[in-house]
Amino acid sequence: MAPHLPAQQSGQDYRFERFRTRLLIDDMTFGRDALGPGSRLPEFDLPTLDGGRFTSRALGRRPVLMVFGSRTCPVTESAVPALKRLHTRFGERVRFVLVNTREAHPGQTIRQPATAAEKHRHAQQLRDHHGIPFEVAVDDIDGTLHRAFTPKPNSAYLIDATGTITFRAHWANDETALHRALEQVASGNAVHGRSRAMARPLLRAVGHLPGIVTAAGSRTGRDVWRAAPPLAVLGALSRLFPVFPPTGGARRRGRRPDRLRGNRRPGRRTGVTLTPQGKPSPPGGLDRQASRGKTRSTHIPPHSDGTQLSRRPPRRPPPPPIPSGWAPAFADLGRQGVPRAC
Repeated sequence: MAPHLPAQQSGQDYRFERFRTRLLIDDMTFGRDALGPGSRLPEFDLPTLDGGRFTSRALGRRPVLMVFGSRTCPVTESAVPALKRLHTRFGERVRFVLVNTREAHPGQTIRQPATAAEKHRHAQQLRDHHGIPFEVAVDDIDGTLHRAFTPKPNSAYLIDATGTITFRAHWANDETALHRALEQVASGNAVHGRSRAMARPLLRAVGHLPGIVTAAGSRTGRDVWRAAPPLAVLGALSRLFPVFPPTGGARRRGRRPDRLRGNRRPGRRTGVTLTPQGKPSPPGGLDRQASRGKTRSTHIPPHSDGTQLSRRPPRRPPPPPIPSGWAPAFADLGRQGVPRAC
């Protein structure tokens, strides 16, 4: 079967040098004739970095998860950790292949590759940067395979052993949708569907945009500001406020990473833990005490045997001692109802 190539885009147009608004709009939607669930694969034969081949005529007996990506794609940057987790769980039953495509945000440091050798080096940089444990294939310089799929920067396709697409995800960082589809395939069940998630995958990726600009070059940053000002603003804010976490782990669940598994930040300990068995507490433990409207730190001195005692200073100063002359008066309080004078 001949590759399904969009008539409006040539190989020269595919290798753009500056990111434009038109490219962003094209990335947001699939056309009606785009390959999707139920479509047959076009014919292709690509080299892989480990010396093998990724070809439509020999996919193997296992289903294939094929993902497109590049070094300067912030969505790919956010997707690879999720793909590595999925590979750890399903890698023995599903073949994972990442196809290196054109650079999504080329700059003066990471340019759009102009030769097959340059594109091969970009694929190596992508693999080494992420430590990808599965196959990385290299599309040709004109992106023949990528263009056959209506090129998106980081789309993912689940393909059965006969070469039929069974599932399509618009963004490969949609870990929930991919996990659900892979679980069905690994269990031997049929899968037919697609993931159209848009907002959450983009928000997961925007926190990686400053890092992409740093790696690709300042020209990339200027292009993003001109072509997609809202994304540029969110990327800039992610440096000041970690609202869009690069990893999406603890912060996505609304917890601080330094408070997971019982960890606390240094200087914020509320007490020194010392069990009756004599386990030592962290040295230099700090207790916080509110006294007279001020917060101060009280260092607990070590015991003679080298350990630290576990004690908590009172939250308020102790009451002043009762004068000795008033002791008989309070003793008579229960009998007379009021204290008598000394």
